[in-house]
Amino acid sequence: MSNKETGRHKIVFNDEQIAKVEDLARNLTIQQIADYFGICERTFREIRDRDFAVFTAYKKGKAKSIEHVASKLMENINKNDTTSIIFYLKTQAGWSEKQDLNVTTKDVTPKPMKVVVNFSKPPEIANLSADEVDKNLD
Repeated sequence: MSNKETGRHKIVFNDEQIAKVEDLARNLTIQQIADYFGICERTFREIRDRDFAVFTAYKKGKAKSIEHVASKLMENINKNDTTSIIFYLKTQAGWSEKQDLNVTTKDVTPKPMKVVVNFSKPPEIANLSADEVDKNLD
């Protein structure tokens, strides 16, 4: 259905709101940005997808945040912080840690189990013989 059919108006962000999207995208999720503007997440996604300026502001805000965090990581790497170095190598260079596990078990032979199942016959066949029950099943 189009907006005309549902009676809803199309939300368009002004320049100030678009600038705010860039600022908010640095630290917030899409749901949180939508909450800030008082709209549902789906509506914000629709606005972002149809308005190139909103889309660009959102992507630019995310990129700025990632650049900021990455620069802090590189500062730590340059200070020879081992944890930061390992994290970088794992996420950017494909490094991984693998541990060999030696597992020993005792030879355990399973013990036989006795299973007892009690079936009770419905009242209408309780006093019938097995042959009579078979006849009633046919």
